[in-house]
Amino acid sequence: MTVQALSPLTELTVLSKYAGERFDWIQAGGGNTSIKTEDGALWVKASGVALSEVHATDAQSVQGLCCLDNASLMGAINLLARRQSHAPLQKSELEAAAQQALLVASRRRKEAEQAERDRDRDTNEPQPENEPSVGREPEISTRQQARPSIETWLHAQLGTVVLHTHPLCVTALACQPNWQMRFEAQLANVVDELIFVPYATPGIELALVLQQSLRMAEWTREKPAVIILQNHGLITSGPSVEAVLTLTETVTQELTQQSPLYEHLHPYRLTNQISGLVDAMVADEPCISWLCEDRWLNEQIAQDPACLNLLPLFPDQLVYCGPEALCLETLEDNSPVLAYKLKHRQYPRVVRYQQWLFTIGKHVKACREIESVLKAHLLTYVAGGERSQPLSAEEMAYLMGWEAEHYRQQNG
Repeated sequence: MTVQALSPLTELTVLSKYAGERFDWIQAGGGNTSIKTEDGALWVKASGVALSEVHATDAQSVQGLCCLDNASLMGAINLLARRQSHAPLQKSELEAAAQQALLVASRRRKEAEQAERDRDRDTNEPQPENEPSVGREPEISTRQQARPSIETWLHAQLGTVVLHTHPLCVTALACQPNWQMRFEAQLANVVDELIFVPYATPGIELALVLQQSLRMAEWTREKPAVIILQNHGLITSGPSVEAVLTLTETVTQELTQQSPLYEHLHPYRLTNQISGLVDAMVADEPCISWLCEDRWLNEQIAQDPACLNLLPLFPDQLVYCGPEALCLETLEDNSPVLAYKLKHRQYPRVVRYQQWLFTIGKHVKACREIESVLKAHLLTYVAGGERSQPLSAEEMAYLMGWEAEHYRQQNG
């Protein structure tokens, strides 16, 4: 994946959505991303936010991220490491100390930002109220003031961009008794160096074990890193979003090729290609695609592909699934996506490629909602048979321009 010259927060949005739409990398609310900026800030995914939900809501805010002072985090982890080597805290005490240190790092970052605003106010002409300063990063919305990911301590110690995932092909090996040997054997031809981290409870305890593993490997921030966490997952670290995605793709593709789960896992890679086509051509903001695995729905469409474009019987089918599905014969040609946009003035919500069905939305929750409405639509047709009466052309035209639906999409 090639990431054009974007602001750091936009790059982090792209990275988060790319990973968040891959079920073979991320399940539920797991995984996290981060980026460090030249002013000493660490932007990291907030706790309780799915990776696919991280995005710029408008020109002034980014949803699902927290910002902390990285120097403060590094000072705290070094202090806690020394404390644990001399007079170890109990696990609950260690976690409480780490949580307090996160609050301090967050407060110090806010103080630094306030100092910058004060300097700007003193040196620049006053700007109209609510007008942003040129070049300043978006401010954080109320939701983004939430607690940082418990894995923030891992990110603080690593390079400029960090991606932590739970790939199924990695976890399957990381849970084996001879896990290190198996990774070395299977990745010998594609990765120069692996850093292995023995299991520890996620959070500060794992971060302290990671610190020891990094020192043993004589790793420095300037170097890329591929880190395997026992019974847990994968971390890649590098100087850019493109670098960490390349590392993650390299590791997971190689392991998937050798996995007994290959036939099940390899279709998930298509989600990145599908959403990439839509993003490049028609989407106003980054979207994701989601591989549909509903057995009944897939069987129904395999038996009768034309059922994807049956006229809507109820409003939700039209407003959630769009006016029609888009069937792609190849992922190398984006002209069908552009033609869809020109015809319907929106991007496709349902896409079929070969035998696979995908839904497209802002995040995983939205994609699953589209899938559920599509299934309800087809079940209604099956139950009603030929007697089913679709919405009139006039009603469909009205719903397509419905202000209430535009509002729902913007705030979904």
